[in-house]
Amino acid sequence: MTTVKVKFRPSTVEGRPGTIVYFVTHRRVVRQITTGYKVFSHEWDDKQSRPVSAPAGERITVIQTIIRKLEENLEKLNRIIERFDLLRRGYSSEDIIMEFRCTEKENTLFIFMENLIERLCQLNHIGTAKNYHTALGSFK
Repeated sequence: MTTVKVKFRPSTVEGRPGTIVYFVTHRRVVRQITTGYKVFSHEWDDKQSRPVSAPAGERITVIQTIIRKLEENLEKLNRIIERFDLLRRGYSSEDIIMEFRCTEKENTLFIFMENLIERLCQLNHIGTAKNYHTALGSFK
């Protein structure tokens, strides 16, 4: 049986955001995936192992984006595990990590543009983000 857990690793520097990591355990072998998602300690719920969205504030869009991406990544990890289980051959937690990273690198133009639009929204460049979104829509 394989499990995936989401944990928060606080920063060692006071006032800096910590990092969200995934722990993949298979046959008692644990491997770690470090994400690029950064949240502050007060934005993390240890009981639910997920960021808490603040009612309002400048980081609300950032937190909502992180929550959505965490859900997407967990879904992707679970699909990889299901596929490996269906193949009924031996695999390790390292195989799961390698497959996850391999699919993560398949960065198409659409994914790149969506990430860029999200980043522009986070930086409060709403006009540019809308223009990019319109341009992206013309390609789809």
